[in-house]
Order: sequence, then structure tokens, then C-alpha cells
Amino acid sequence: GRLLVVPKGCRKRGRAAYRLLCGVPDPESQFVEILTLLGLSDSAQGQWGSRCGICNSGDWVCLDLDAAQGLVPEGVWRECREAEIPFYRCAHCSQIFWPGSKYDGVMATLKRLASD
Repeated sequence: GRLLVVPKGCRKRGRAAYRLLCGVPDPESQFVEILTLLGLSDSAQGQWGSRCGICNSGDWVCLDLDAAQGLVPEGVWRECREAEIPFYRCAHCSQIFWPGSKYDGVMATLKRLASD
């Protein structure tokens, strides 16, 4: 089964075993509400970043630095190549990801919210 989290206007769309209509408007509070409801505040932290943010797949392929050239912005490719930062491709939807300040900021926010 899956849990489908939807905004008010989308209550009747989608097929899921359970639906949750969040009682708070902002995304940070919604995240805390969902973690609390599911009892995941502490247990989820070790799994964050392990699934594709686009399709939710857990299948990752490490992408060779040179193979990423032309698939990501040139500046990002150069910076990652110089620092030997790896690229990852989702094996399901082919989206490419790489560690960086955006990822670090999102993870820090999620961890902060889960520990509050």
C-alpha cells in the first residue's frame, strides 16, 4: 500500500490505500505532521536521500564523471570533475543527481524538522 498526500482540491484524485489531508498550510509543518503520524521522526533519518525525488525509485547507478558531460550544466560538470564529486542516475527515470549545496541544505532542513 501507499500513502497519498494531497492538497485540499485533489482529494478525489489518485488511488491509494490511505489519504492524508494535512491540517497545516506550509511544507515544513506538513513534513513534521506526516513524520509524526507515521512514527518516523527518528527512524527515517538514515534513509533520507536514498530514493529518487522524481519517481521515488531506490535504484541508483553511479555515473562516470566523463559520461555526465553534456547531461548536466557545464559549470556543474566542471566543478564536480575538479572536486571528484560523483554523479548518480536514477535507473528508473534517468534523472541525474549530484551532491551539492542544494542537497546539503534540504537534508539539513529535513533533519532539523525531524528532531524538533
